[in-house]
Amino acid sequence: MGRITGGKLLAFVISIISAAYIIFAVHLSGIVRGFDFGSLILAFAGAAVFLLSFLASGKIIKNRRYSINDLSMIFFIVFIGVFLFGSAAGMNITGKISEREKRVLAEFPRHNPFHERFPEEFNKYMDDRVGLRERACWLYGFVRPYMLDGVNIKRTVIVGKKDWLFYNGDYDTVANYQGLIDFGPEHFRELKKHIDRLKDFCRLNGIDIYFVMPPNKATVYPEFYPDFIKRLEKPASYRLIGDYIKEHTDISFIDMLDEFEERKKEYSLFYKEDTHWTSVGAYFAYAKLASAIKKDHPSFEPVEPGDLYRCDAKSDKHDLTDMLAAYGYKFPVTNEFCIKDPVAVETIVETDPYKHIMGHYKTSNTGGLKIMLFHDSFMGAMKPFIYEGASEVKSVWFYKASPLVYEKEIVDYKPDIIVWQILEKYVPYIMDGDIRYEELEAGKL
Repeated sequence: MGRITGGKLLAFVISIISAAYIIFAVHLSGIVRGFDFGSLILAFAGAAVFLLSFLASGKIIKNRRYSINDLSMIFFIVFIGVFLFGSAAGMNITGKISEREKRVLAEFPRHNPFHERFPEEFNKYMDDRVGLRERACWLYGFVRPYMLDGVNIKRTVIVGKKDWLFYNGDYDTVANYQGLIDFGPEHFRELKKHIDRLKDFCRLNGIDIYFVMPPNKATVYPEFYPDFIKRLEKPASYRLIGDYIKEHTDISFIDMLDEFEERKKEYSLFYKEDTHWTSVGAYFAYAKLASAIKKDHPSFEPVEPGDLYRCDAKSDKHDLTDMLAAYGYKFPVTNEFCIKDPVAVETIVETDPYKHIMGHYKTSNTGGLKIMLFHDSFMGAMKPFIYEGASEVKSVWFYKASPLVYEKEIVDYKPDIIVWQILEKYVPYIMDGDIRYEELEAGKL
């Protein structure tokens, strides 16, 4: 029972698998990019090596019998050899960027082999550049959304119904969605203190201020949140915060939740695979803001629905799939709003986008308002609409800071209006007193 034949068949199968692995290792993540003549030569060279191994093994195996243990050992040794050789043959020597992981690959250590940091840096280099890594990342990302840890609420990204993805970070987003975070009187007083301080500053300088709070994606689309995450029967945090601002401050608060709950029946307001709203969601928020601006500035000409057209396109917004490493995710075509005849926008200055973007822009609408924006990433989709009614725009992209960080710049610029846009999930930081008034890392405008 312990003796079998068929060593030739086993060697042949191993050779075919080995050759196929070398072909894919070289083609997908190897020394050359694309399926060209060079990759074919390397692939056939790999196949030839293992074909010779097959022929040699056939001579050795001829007229002999091997035990199961013998053949298992042969298979194990050849299998390990295949991956070692394939990984080496497919090494990504020249690449700088991982297209799937969206990051810079580790470089070969600059230190000599006897330096204490050499082993660690060399390991990172090998991990990043081993053959077939890109394909392995794709395979992992393809199956990851369907793995059992999809019900783990400690993950950065939560997979909801119908492949909707939700961000889980920044002030315990899940607990906020569930209604488990109680905002006490002290939290609301803290929020009022900072809003009143900014409002008083603007009043003294003859500036109109508008507070825009986009809702979290889960606030607008709770129906796509996983069923295992239960929600208390209480008003959403957005409504609690918004109602307080409207009742206890005199800042112009742009409340868009009711509008969104109605519009989502017809339009896609957020991307399924991204944290952010679509240009459609951004427009409906803008329309609420423009209506408030029009009351204070009758000459302001907002972008009307007739100024837009529907432009369907594949989204390039997919931060959540990147966080999830869901490389197999199929990005749906989204319905966007585009402006038929947009104003010309000239960029005067724009700083490093990774260090609090600070920009200064002028438009061809010379009769428009001078506007200053303080915002997070949600302003990106709203800016094209804001440009239409502006002659000049200065903007600062930052987090957890008061616009009064730039008090001097505001006074020097003399804007007609200021728009302070802050996403729902960031407002609790202000309520906790976690807001800066000192100069930020990126410096002044």
